Amino acid sequence: MRYLSPANSYGDVAEVQFFTSSTLASALPAVPTGLTTSPGVQEVGLSWTASSGAVTYNVKRGTTSGGPYTNIINRTATVDMDTGLPYGMYYYVVSAVNALGESANSVEASALLACSTLAAPTDLAVTAGNGQLILTWAAVSNKVIASSSVNAVSYNVLQATNFAGPFALVVAGVGTASFTDGTITDHNLYYYEVQTVNACGTSTNSAPVSGSLVGMNVSPALTPIPNQTIMAGQTLVITNLAGDVLAPPQVLSYALVTPPPGATINSLNGLLSWRPTIAQGGTTNVLTVVVSNNGQPVLSAIQNFVVNVLPPAQPAFAHYAISNGLFVSWIVGDSGPDYSLFRSTNLISWQLVSTTNQPAMPFQFVVPTVANRQDEYYRIRLGP
Repeated sequence: MRYLSPANSYGDVAEVQFFTSSTLASALPAVPTGLTTSPGVQEVGLSWTASSGAVTYNVKRGTTSGGPYTNIINRTATVDMDTGLPYGMYYYVVSAVNALGESANSVEASALLACSTLAAPTDLAVTAGNGQLILTWAAVSNKVIASSSVNAVSYNVLQATNFAGPFALVVAGVGTASFTDGTITDHNLYYYEVQTVNACGTSTNSAPVSGSLVGMNVSPALTPIPNQTIMAGQTLVITNLAGDVLAPPQVLSYALVTPPPGATINSLNGLLSWRPTIAQGGTTNVLTVVVSNNGQPVLSAIQNFVVNVLPPAQPAFAHYAISNGLFVSWIVGDSGPDYSLFRSTNLISWQLVSTTNQPAMPFQFVVPTVANRQDEYYRIRLGP
């Protein structure tokens, strides 16, 4: 801006000039065209044709045709991926933006995200190994559009003893395209099918395949052992039963894994024995039995069971009397523990008088009294 006036005087005429940067937009951008959608797995891919004069684009989404729309992102590119969407119908428009403002919305495009199950696995194969059948198959992709990175959630493995089934579920939720079945304990032929599972449900079954362990070492079969409850001082005896299908049968040996103190097992016949001590009363113990064969390689079977050990009732004297120099009394309490009788004349020093091992209850004991008519005190202690 400048003022125009005669020399050495004041004037009232002004001249104003405006200058504009050559990069400033001269008009609003054109409305985007060619908007298309590509539905995927809980996501929608969008693309459109670039608009003249556009610097960025506003991508808008609605759940009703014609709007209202919510602006979900501003982008410089002409593509977008709208992710993390629940299944349903979505409507999109795009507007172009520059320094002068925003264009009108593009023509609306819609996308239906329909939940659908996936294809069944293909290329299922079985390989036999010592004591196990190894299954592999081609992984099923959960990708519907190229940019999706969501894979099949899991697989279910089913098994039957004949080609026509029925097939029973062996394991669900397998996260990889392979599974090892280590439960086979014979040389029979087994058939397998696999299902693909995603958030929408379970696929149809794959084509069946079969496999067996003929000519290979097989794990022994160990009969499950039910949980047990026993009183401290009582003796738990369990005969473990295991079988071997090979002919001639292999030599089996039994062992306990980290057993509680006092628990033993005969390695040749599987006879388990445990007499919990009084101190072990009120405890819960997990016993693990392992049976192994002498094949190459050595194969084993394992069974776990729980033993709850109850504390015995406190013993008591009943119907006691002193007669003719003898102390006579009945002892009442639980069957199982050992009962040891102690005597004292001063409540400080106690002398063991007798021990009765696992007596039938109640039981009576008779002991001579102390000479010289001293005071006598008796007490019972449970064992072991």
